[in-house]
Amino acid sequence: MAETASATTVGPDEVAALKHVALDGGLAGPVKVSCSGLASRLDASTQTASRRLQRLES
Repeated sequence: MAETASATTVGPDEVAALKHVALDGGLAGPVKVSCSGLASRLDASTQTASRRLQRLES
């Protein structure tokens, strides 16, 4: 039986963002993350941080 799965590729940039969310308590449950706070931790712009979070949501 073949299963059809739509997989989204997660790159190293998204993994870095996900790591920061997890370290902020995301493993225990939902956490609020600001784009500016994440951008600061990733050494990136707020727009870049926003795009990375959007990719993780999809």
